[in-house]
Amino acid sequence: MSSRKQNKNTSKKLQKTGKFTKEEKEILDAAIDKFISENFDCSREDAINKLISKRGKNPSMLTIIGKKVLPDRHSRSVYSYYRRHLISHKAGKWSDYELLILLKSFFLSGSYEGNSWKTVSRLLNRSPEQVHDKFREIKPYIQNYRTLITDPKLSDSDKVSKIATINRVPPGNEDEYTEGISRVSDINDHQQEIYDYIRELMLRNRRRASIEKIPWSKVQEKFPGYSTSKLRIHFNMSLLPKVYRKVYPGFSGKLVSRLTIRWIRKLLKRPNSEMLRSLKDIDFKSKFPMLPVIYTTHCTRRALSKMIRKYQHYAVRSHRLFLDFELSATDIEELKKMNPKNLETLSSSDTVNLR
Repeated sequence: MSSRKQNKNTSKKLQKTGKFTKEEKEILDAAIDKFISENFDCSREDAINKLISKRGKNPSMLTIIGKKVLPDRHSRSVYSYYRRHLISHKAGKWSDYELLILLKSFFLSGSYEGNSWKTVSRLLNRSPEQVHDKFREIKPYIQNYRTLITDPKLSDSDKVSKIATINRVPPGNEDEYTEGISRVSDINDHQQEIYDYIRELMLRNRRRASIEKIPWSKVQEKFPGYSTSKLRIHFNMSLLPKVYRKVYPGFSGKLVSRLTIRWIRKLLKRPNSEMLRSLKDIDFKSKFPMLPVIYTTHCTRRALSKMIRKYQHYAVRSHRLFLDFELSATDIEELKKMNPKNLETLSSSDTVNLR
């Protein structure tokens, strides 16, 4: 192998991947804002959609801009960051109509490759990853929808109604379209099994004794009826908080929001507070390492929404509506209990009964 090829391969291996630091995010965001202001006269969202599109095997313009300011970052890593953080996608529960579009796409093409995900992604304004996860969730019983989706006598509205019936009909009451469809039971029915299995994985390998290092692909293999995304979200948003409530009776989402808002108010008094444009810019992990960021953000956003609705006339005057929450001595004690070491609850031999 020539020395030039060796150097090229070595440089590829040295390129960074993984989570971006706060400094890297600021550099990337500043580079894009500067490029858009100098080269576009349309909205920021329209400009980003133009810059992120690829042509053949060539990298997108966003990737090129990002690589200029962060040359040690892998191109795929830069592209993934921009796509996840700059393009707004619909989130949350899938509607019956969205499921119809996904099913029609599958039965129309006869297969489901990356291009199909992109097509459905554009139609529904959901990310390709969301489409992929939803497909994996319904894949075990997708063929049972074929008769319904391919029936030429039914309109789309009829099919949506049938899908809605399929998704909520109790076992034993199936009609000609629902018969034989093995619906996945509610994930709440398997909370104890999921928790026990994750705890077992963490006991086997102490290096995994962190909520950030749970091997979700392994968990998904154990529970194939659910996508990795659904398992991860359910664990972070429902199962882990339930474990904490069992161990620490004073723990609640309300307590979390009171603590986070109190901390945010302090951050807004700092000289560089103008960098905090949204909750995404706040490093919750550094302050609350024992809690999943998605759960902390959810609790905070929910509390702020309630505050803004209650004090709407103040919100008109100020974009920074963070009211003071007085914390009692009990609240402070609960915060002290919730430290990273208490994650041993998950990796200890003592189980928690969630039933």
